[in-house]
Amino acid sequence: MYKVTGNHLHLVHTLKGHDSPVTCVDWAGGCDKIVSTASDKWCCVWVYDVERQNWRAQSVQLRQRSAGAIHWSPREDKFVITSSSGLNLCHFETFYMYWWCRYIPIEDPSTPFTAAKLNCVCWHPDNILVGCGGMDTKVRVFSTYHPADSSNMKGLNTDIPFGTMVFSRRANGWINTIR
Repeated sequence: MYKVTGNHLHLVHTLKGHDSPVTCVDWAGGCDKIVSTASDKWCCVWVYDVERQNWRAQSVQLRQRSAGAIHWSPREDKFVITSSSGLNLCHFETFYMYWWCRYIPIEDPSTPFTAAKLNCVCWHPDNILVGCGGMDTKVRVFSTYHPADSSNMKGLNTDIPFGTMVFSRRANGWINTIR
């Protein structure tokens, strides 16, 4: 991480936690956390330690390798990572002090073989629905609702079970960005 002073860049912090090349990075500005993924099955959630004035890594093991995109939820309490075969939804479990991942496979009846990399992901403002798009020319929307989150949820999508695909549509080409 660099700090800009006038026209100069000064190295302030170096995040070291991956053995493989880093593929994706996303920052949660409200809670000041960074999540990064590598080409292996690991990602790191970086939390700033004010007392030590450095970033400490919390490791998260994913089910699938080759992350394509990563995005924090609007509330910044969970994040989703795309892969070639599905989505990894990660949330922090305070009882265990550990980041848990739940896997959402991409199973689309209209596509018998789905092995296309998912390039992009974006959250709906309700913190429940997540959309993704990829090289198989499809846009999909999934529910990430979990009953444990229901105390804070006031949206319309709380009755859709976790992992349910609520929308799927073919486009005319690869999906590189979704908003």
